[in-house]
Amino acid sequence: MKATAGLRNILVHGYAAVEPEKVVECSKRVGQDALRIAEAIISALEGRGIDPFEDEPVAKIRDVLSGRVRLAYLFGGRAKGYSLKGDYDVAVYVEGGCDLYELGLLQVDLSEALGDGRVDVVCLNSAPPELVLEALSGVPVIDDPALRAELYARALAELNDVEITTRRAYRR
Repeated sequence: MKATAGLRNILVHGYAAVEPEKVVECSKRVGQDALRIAEAIISALEGRGIDPFEDEPVAKIRDVLSGRVRLAYLFGGRAKGYSLKGDYDVAVYVEGGCDLYELGLLQVDLSEALGDGRVDVVCLNSAPPELVLEALSGVPVIDDPALRAELYARALAELNDVEITTRRAYRR
């Protein structure tokens, strides 16, 4: 496993010039070790009660948001499995736009359902493009593939517009 980590650093960071044939040769050796490595990891984690992501919070969030939002994602630390620290970051898309009062109600209802006051609710209708992309890379709670694709495309277009505008400004 140590050799695999070292190989990864060499390849990713370009610490050495490596011929493609050497990479193929190493990948064959890594493939042979993969099963042994996976078994060692599973064995080390068994019985520790460590679950990288729990489905229970997603179900609770879904119960609260069903019928109230068109799209919802859990993102941030909790979505990545950091359950010991961090808040619940929940991104929602509300048909007709987000009303601040309704967002407040969603936050309170989510906090009560999760038993944790550390809940942040983000409105995707008006969020900055970087935040939209981050949220959409999280865990889908209530998904609408067409809307997700539209929001993703819109966020990328906004970021592209900002980049073009910035380049033009620096050329002057």
